Amino acid sequence: MDKTDVSIATEEIAPLTKRLTFSVPWRVVSENLDNEFNKLRRNVQIAGFRKGKAPRDIIEKKFRDRIKEETVTGLINKFFWNELGSQENQLIAVKDLSKEEITNGKDFVFSVIAEFEPSLDPVGYKGMTLEKIISPVKEREIDELLESIRESHATLEDVSDNRPLAMGDFANISFEGLCDGVPHDGMQADNYLLEIGSNSFIQGFEEGLLDMVVNETRELQLQIPEDYPNLELRSKEATFRVTLKGIKKKVLPELTDEFISSQEANSGITSLEGLIASLRENLKHKKRQEAEEKLRNNIAEKLLEINQFDAPSSYVEKQLALFDMDYRRRIIAMGLDEEEANKNSLRSEEFHTIAEKIVKKTLLFKSIAKKEGITVSDVEIDEDIKKMASAMGKDFKTIKKMLENRGEIERIGFNIFNEKVFSLIKGQATITERESEEDGKSGQDTESEGASA
Repeated sequence: MDKTDVSIATEEIAPLTKRLTFSVPWRVVSENLDNEFNKLRRNVQIAGFRKGKAPRDIIEKKFRDRIKEETVTGLINKFFWNELGSQENQLIAVKDLSKEEITNGKDFVFSVIAEFEPSLDPVGYKGMTLEKIISPVKEREIDELLESIRESHATLEDVSDNRPLAMGDFANISFEGLCDGVPHDGMQADNYLLEIGSNSFIQGFEEGLLDMVVNETRELQLQIPEDYPNLELRSKEATFRVTLKGIKKKVLPELTDEFISSQEANSGITSLEGLIASLRENLKHKKRQEAEEKLRNNIAEKLLEINQFDAPSSYVEKQLALFDMDYRRRIIAMGLDEEEANKNSLRSEEFHTIAEKIVKKTLLFKSIAKKEGITVSDVEIDEDIKKMASAMGKDFKTIKKMLENRGEIERIGFNIFNEKVFSLIKGQATITERESEEDGKSGQDTESEGASA
């Protein structure tokens, strides 16, 4: 028996989605019914008969539905999956399956609605003309990094004079909040240290404490925001009774040579000049990485503009599901209730567009790789994991097992795959590299042809 016994009608009902209708001749159906009956007869035990010797009519009467179900499953599996081998594009998902009942003397008909990957013959990826724009390091950025170092090593000191609370101070407070005259969890604390101006409390709370003096008690009438974690309290009026128990101010260290030398993160750096030079080099490296990422995005954008095709909806939905999973994981980590987090979803038009672009880029790069014979081997993946393990100071087998348990091996292979495709494209491109214009000035251009810039 082969698939020429079956008639197959194909109908495109949407972009990348087809309805395949199979009509299996009764002769073939009958043969498969007999096969299922014989398999069952050999294994089933009927009271009063030796195994495998029960009459057909008794077996059919007792197991008719089971025999038909097994036959239907076998026919669908055989002919549908057989047909996939002759389809030009790879199957993505079966969206619907409908089938008729098996009836004596009649052909068996079933239909499958399936989504397939688009057929792509990528063009435009050879000999691209590209520009790599690198932002120069600004002195303001160096100053901000120096200030962030001071901030990270700041200490808090008690305010000794009797001055009032000011913006930027740290207030040691005790407070209780009431809604409808009733206290609620999360709306009271004792000896709580709050940075004034951090906007970590509801709107109006920190501003309402300004100019308080130690041991003063103040009542604040505020509205609970609409996105408050406790659903019952959202948008309600609340009264907060707050007592200021102390004031602390932040003191930043001076960046002396002694201070710089004492920091483990500054290994080998003993002066402010050395620290600034190190920060400058780190910023240069970061900006080159950012320029590389922008170049890659530009390559993808240009190629998607040249090679236009529809993104399979199943892949887009899968990408949106990954967005949702990551988003919920992050907001749960921030303290939001898991049940509430599960109500949130990134299904806006903006995220749908982003998901479509990711899917299209993946399929386009996959087609370039196929055309150019690019593959990723298990050896290459292991080499990448070995580098990761070495950087972490861990054993290779331990790290690989951890990545397997997390389901991240595929992601590592995908990253290597992407890197190979980008290297191929850049290696055949003409790339002009220049600094971005700053204060009306433009940096010098350099041009490379066939370079992996």
